[in-house]
Amino acid sequence: MQCSSTAQTSEVDPARERSQTEAVDTEERQDHEDQAVSHVIDRLAEKFPDRPRSLIEEVVSEERHLLDDKPLRDYIPVLIEHGAKSRLRTAARMAETAS
Repeated sequence: MQCSSTAQTSEVDPARERSQTEAVDTEERQDHEDQAVSHVIDRLAEKFPDRPRSLIEEVVSEERHLLDDKPLRDYIPVLIEHGAKSRLRTAARMAETAS
């Protein structure tokens, strides 16, 4: 009796594996960016206690959307904070001069 064994080899598709890895990396980066932006909102809320948190969240969201098309995401939270801080300072100065 002859016993033939057919070994099933599972071939790994490198493109598919790379695509899955990139999807996970992208999701992790997005989570990291979301956390960093949340910290930006917290810092700005402390720095501008006279401003409603909802306004700060709105300004941060607008600043973030201005950077949506930028491929390099590492510095996005810093850029968001810088832009939002500038806008909040300007609004505070305008409110003071209007009073």
